[in-house]
Amino acid sequence: MNRVLCRSLMFFSLLGLSPKSFGQSLGNAGTVEGTVTDPTGAVINGATVRIQNSITGFQRQTTTDDAGNFRFTNIPPNPYHLHVSAAGFKETHQDLTVRSSVPVNVNVSLEIGTLTIEVNVEAGAPVEFQTDPEFSSVGTQ
Repeated sequence: MNRVLCRSLMFFSLLGLSPKSFGQSLGNAGTVEGTVTDPTGAVINGATVRIQNSITGFQRQTTTDDAGNFRFTNIPPNPYHLHVSAAGFKETHQDLTVRSSVPVNVNVSLEIGTLTIEVNVEAGAPVEFQTDPEFSSVGTQ
């Protein structure tokens, strides 16, 4: 009977060490990192980078460093939407998926934005016309 009890205990203890429990012990959060550049390949310092999952509500935001790099750590496995913006550039969006602790590398090139100039014309003082021929230069030579 001792043998049966020992074998049963061994069997149930082995069931508790499933591959799933090994994966959980290693951690399953990931990292998303990358570099933001302009069309010439020059890095963009101070770009705003936001990662979000609209279903779970998870969201984080950071800015790029002097080398144009950004990094998000401890990101739960899920699909995400990445938003990148910087002054003078068009905002860009990209979908990505974090599946494991292996870092997801995302390099983003921002397009030059269009320059918008706004001109406001307001009514002001009336324009005065010269009616005295003595002070007019029209028709004199």
